[in-house]
Amino acid sequence: MQLILVQIENKLFLKFINKLKPSYKPPTRYQLAGSILEETYGSLKAHINTFITQQPDQMTLVSDGWSNTRGESIINYLLVTEKDAIFLKSVATGKDHHTGEYIADGLEEVIEEVGAHRISAVTTDNASNMTSSWRLLQERYPKLTCLGCGSHQTNLLVGDIFRRDFVKHHFARVCFLNRYWKSSGRRIGLLEQVATALSTPEKKVKMKAVQLPGKTRWQGKLYTAESAYANQVLFENAILRQDECLPKHASPADKAHYNSVRRLILDSDFWSLTQQLCDLLQPFLEVTIALESNEPKLSRIYAYYTHLLKSTSLLNSSFLPGAAARELISERFKKIYKPFMAIAYLCDPKARDQRPVTITERQLSGVRDWLRGYFNGDEVRAAHLYTHLLLLRDRQGRFADSFIWETAKHDSVTAWWHNNHGQLIDLCELVRWLFSINPTTGAAERCWSAFGYIHSKTRNRLKNEKVERLVYIYWNLRIRERLDEAAAHWFDDAELPPEPGDSLHSGDYHVDRGEIEDVITDEQIVQELTPPETFM
Repeated sequence: MQLILVQIENKLFLKFINKLKPSYKPPTRYQLAGSILEETYGSLKAHINTFITQQPDQMTLVSDGWSNTRGESIINYLLVTEKDAIFLKSVATGKDHHTGEYIADGLEEVIEEVGAHRISAVTTDNASNMTSSWRLLQERYPKLTCLGCGSHQTNLLVGDIFRRDFVKHHFARVCFLNRYWKSSGRRIGLLEQVATALSTPEKKVKMKAVQLPGKTRWQGKLYTAESAYANQVLFENAILRQDECLPKHASPADKAHYNSVRRLILDSDFWSLTQQLCDLLQPFLEVTIALESNEPKLSRIYAYYTHLLKSTSLLNSSFLPGAAARELISERFKKIYKPFMAIAYLCDPKARDQRPVTITERQLSGVRDWLRGYFNGDEVRAAHLYTHLLLLRDRQGRFADSFIWETAKHDSVTAWWHNNHGQLIDLCELVRWLFSINPTTGAAERCWSAFGYIHSKTRNRLKNEKVERLVYIYWNLRIRERLDEAAAHWFDDAELPPEPGDSLHSGDYHVDRGEIEDVITDEQIVQELTPPETFM
């Protein structure tokens, strides 16, 4: 917005507009930031409100928190349908404490605005104040389902792994190595020169960008390790050029640092462990990618966490004994698992095809108890539906036709059930409810990208009220454009900026997402890697 205002007042821009159409008079910055903004916001809001009323009654309300560039705490609220994530509003919390009651009151206000009968679930992160707010909400709305973010739980699970001394220590060495190259433009230039020298007409050698982990997303740890491992050959060749790696007037500390890096790079065990670290983290990336979507994927929670327990890269890792890995995954899974997640998995042909896993007798027992509560103690209806689920699990009886299962590849889950098993009214109704639930806050987190793009360091004077309006237009205009069957020239997917990593998820609204501070310093690593005798 501020960029547009600057352009509006730019003499060269005004001259350009005058050349295009001399009779046209551009709006002033005050009109653009005032009446035009309000008019556009009001028009789009009316359109989106109409769109919401046309959606099925079962939708998920997701909410997340963020601290803007001025350090102010903001909470957003989005409504997730089967195909869309609709930005509703944001609230600057000011001096209010983010207690469970405060969070519950904010969610209740939005629920009442949308209509309590239209919200099937509320999804937030897994912080203690969030779980407290769930209890309060379910007291006020007994039929409401409250969930923690499945992707957030994955982030915390990776954090559990990185708290183990062996993993933490090796990753600190990877960061130490990457920092050495990344901290000097000369050394990065040296790596590029080595890549050119090693290239042949048949095979071009490229340097992969050297990375370091961010403060919020666990994936940064994987990308850091992968970038080091991908550049192994370049590191090994470049570090042998001692004079080019060291400053012109190298101090003893510079030489000690160089020797430590050299010793690390030429250690084959270090690279073997780095590869194992990448292999260890890869299954968690698959889970994160599968869960972070606008489309509800409740069935994926059960499928992917159960699949993690059987991952060979976890069970055969030098970093983590198989029993310890299973224990960490099981503990995190227990915190988010609900019996209806197993039912969602059974009812999702695509999930069963992509990630075939079993459902234990203990989990089936939990499903039976949950069905009794779902039908308010009606044993007959609960038993009848449970019988169908057992047949569904084994693909027997009415679910034995392989042709019908093949058609699931071309339909949504709800459409597949309606088209092939519509006569099973109770089961189809349960499926419709299950697949209206979005089990992650991915949409709410992606919304912060728009906030960070608009309320950046160079546009920090914008008031939160104006930011909210601009984000509302930026985020929701694509929905209106799609509905109008017009090309969204301004707000297409490719225009979304990268997520503001350093500012995401800060403030007391959030619990630790599993990030591990790099408590092992470079000086400690240099000391560890420096024997009594040195190369120099």
